[in-house]
Formats: sequence, structure tokens, C-alpha cells
Amino acid sequence: MHERDIAVVQRRLEELAPFLRRLGEQTLDTYQRAGVLSAFHDAEFPVADARFIRHGDRLAYHPRGAVYFSINRKSGLALAGQDQGTPLTNALVPYVWLGRVQDVQGSWSEESPTEPFPPPRLLLDEESSGLFIASISRGGPSRTIFVPLEQYLSERARLFTDAFHASRATAQGTT
Repeated sequence: MHERDIAVVQRRLEELAPFLRRLGEQTLDTYQRAGVLSAFHDAEFPVADARFIRHGDRLAYHPRGAVYFSINRKSGLALAGQDQGTPLTNALVPYVWLGRVQDVQGSWSEESPTEPFPPPRLLLDEESSGLFIASISRGGPSRTIFVPLEQYLSERARLFTDAFHASRATAQGTT
């Protein structure tokens, strides 16, 4: 990406900062309502599918699949693996491309991803200013679908909390 494009992406992401904060608040609220925050003392949680395992009277979780985002009790939504305190808008810049969703939606790739969990690919729609994340079909030829970031985060938070509830129900003998 050229310097001018980087500056445009940075400026557009800064304009989306209130939206990103709201997504963080919604995700944290989802974890709170599910009882995750009271069950664990961790400061940060993955926004991803997870497997929960009981160790005696304690419950532990292990993310399944790519973990692109995390939620922090204090600072909200973050790009996973970033230093604490790095603003999300700054952390996202290297992963965001400008374009139009209709130009890339459903694009086909002859090659499979070379990494088990490739870096996130986000698209900032030039027309709607919507932020989308690539979701890749692993069955057959890779088909890239860009989904709204809020949908992606909501689905991943639901997977995490559903797995949490299932593990608690199993531990209590109710399925």
C-alpha cells in the first residue's frame, strides 16, 4: 500500500473509532451476560470459537481457529497479539484495503491459504464506509466472502459463549 493510501485508511479508520468502540462494548456485554467475566479472572478473552476443558473444579478454554480479535475488560476490542494500549485503529491499518465489496465479494482463489490461520484481511468499503472481514471457505476451492465486521464479531462471541454454556451444562450434568 502506498503512503497516501495508508494515510487515507488511517483517517477513515479514525472516523470509525466510535463504531469500533461500540462493537467492543457489545462484545464485552455479550461475555458479561453469558457469565464469562465472572467465571474467569482473565483480563483479556479471545473473540473466537473455543473449547472448554474442566481441570478439577476449574474451567480452562483454548481457542479453536484463527483469533483475530480479543476483548479486554478495560480497553475493549483489540487486534489479537498487539501490545496492550495499541489503539485498534492503528493496529488494523496494515490489514485494511480500500475497495468496493461488490468487486471482491465471492471472489475465487485457485490456491489454498499457505498458513493455517492467515492474517486478517479487512476491506473498508469506499462507498458505504463499512468495514468487512474476509471469511474463507476451506472446503474445495477457496471462496472468499467478506462479511460485516460486526456480524463476524457477534458470531465469534456467540461461538465462545455457547461453548462456555455447553461446558457448564455438561459439568452440572444437564445437557
